[in-house]
Amino acid sequence: MIDRARLFGISVLFVAFLLGAINSISATSLSILDNDPASYIIVVMLMLFVFIAFSIKENLRPVFNRMHMAVASLVFAAYIITVSYLRVALSFAFGSYRIDALLFPLLLIALILALFGYEGIKRLKHAIIYSAFASPILLLPIIALNNAFANVNAGFVYDALRAAGVQAAKSGLIITAQSAASITISTTCVSLGTFIAVVMFLIPVAYLYNGSLKKRIVWIISAFALMVALNLARMLSISLIWANYGLGSAISTFHAFAGQLIFYAVIIIMLIISYKFGLSLRQNQRMMRKRAAREERLGQFILPAAVAVAFGVVAFAFSAPYWTMLYASASMYSSNATYTSLNPYVLAALSASGSNAAYLSSTNAGQLFAVGGFQNASSATYAIVNGALRPIAGIPTTTFNSIEGLHSYVLKNGVTISGATATSGNATFDIAYFSMPFNVSNGYASANIELFRRITNTNTGCSIGNPSSLGLVSYLESGFYNLVHGSYASPDGMMLCYAYRIASTK
Repeated sequence: MIDRARLFGISVLFVAFLLGAINSISATSLSILDNDPASYIIVVMLMLFVFIAFSIKENLRPVFNRMHMAVASLVFAAYIITVSYLRVALSFAFGSYRIDALLFPLLLIALILALFGYEGIKRLKHAIIYSAFASPILLLPIIALNNAFANVNAGFVYDALRAAGVQAAKSGLIITAQSAASITISTTCVSLGTFIAVVMFLIPVAYLYNGSLKKRIVWIISAFALMVALNLARMLSISLIWANYGLGSAISTFHAFAGQLIFYAVIIIMLIISYKFGLSLRQNQRMMRKRAAREERLGQFILPAAVAVAFGVVAFAFSAPYWTMLYASASMYSSNATYTSLNPYVLAALSASGSNAAYLSSTNAGQLFAVGGFQNASSATYAIVNGALRPIAGIPTTTFNSIEGLHSYVLKNGVTISGATATSGNATFDIAYFSMPFNVSNGYASANIELFRRITNTNTGCSIGNPSSLGLVSYLESGFYNLVHGSYASPDGMMLCYAYRIASTK
């Protein structure tokens, strides 16, 4: 029989973390997408709960300690403050890089400290480290090798086809047969995200097994190698079917299901042969059956359990906006996008402000647009737009003598807009700036947009900084961000209204 105190503590940790992480999971695709290698993170998010459940093998029991509780409260406060600040500071890049998931370790540390104290951090350090990989940012350098990995696999398939007597030529990822028919070994055929997902799936299982660290690492590496070998066999089989029976036969048969079949086959095979690597569960089973020398009453653990659950509830409330946050995967930003290719998308977005928009010219600062009021240059609204091939938070594009009354708001969709009053020479301008992602050239690019309008006596004000326009959580986080930056009064310029209407359409 498993020690009741240990089971109680791990169960509370499971529930408390579920409360704090459920919104992040809900904002994540439940499928591993071929065109987005960063989508592997759903495996980490879900397997993290398996990792926590497997922690039952650790000899841990809840403990109430005032010092531990105070430190846990400070860590949790740091988590909430960090989330609040970064959501506003990073704008939609907060979601693109999944910073919400990158901060999972901080949330877990607070929960573990509240329940188990410092000993819990020591024994559950593997789960804490694993949780950081729920954000793709740690593996982006590996994900960036997706095209190179596809090219290596395409070279193997090509060489294998030639060895099998198939007359073909290779150009990049495209293999062309003698009949002029072609097949592409694209990045979707060998998405690195799928291989990472297999490794991430097996790490919690390796934690549960008994065996040396070296043996467990070799087991995981072997799973990766098996996945590569089976996937190469899959691509070669499909290519041979294509070469002999045509592309239609290749796509409609083995290609339709082989990828998923291999993923599950690798996991099953590695579980079956785990004993070959010296891994087993026997010792864990004896440890889990061993009861504590002194059976504690569960009632004495109610306070630390209540604090941990309370942390989860507060984290749940602050993560509520994740359901509606704008998501453009950082791994899908395309080097093929150009700044001018953004123009049609930017024009459509600017028109969402309720006025006509027109492209004027290109300047050193970026592309210049006019938004309404074309006849009167002194009262017209203008937009300067430049592009970036990565998620960015939004920065001022033009140079002013001074900027006053700067204030930032994070909208319900996670886009942060900033408004201020700026001076240039003898003129005073109402400005607002923000960034938005656009899907162009089969990938994403960011448009950094700055709206400005010369202030005249006829200009009308506008205020969007309220809970109804932003949502309560976004309102609180925006207030905290502005307070940290010494902004106490919100600018009420018209540009803020324009920016709100444009940015809120995404």
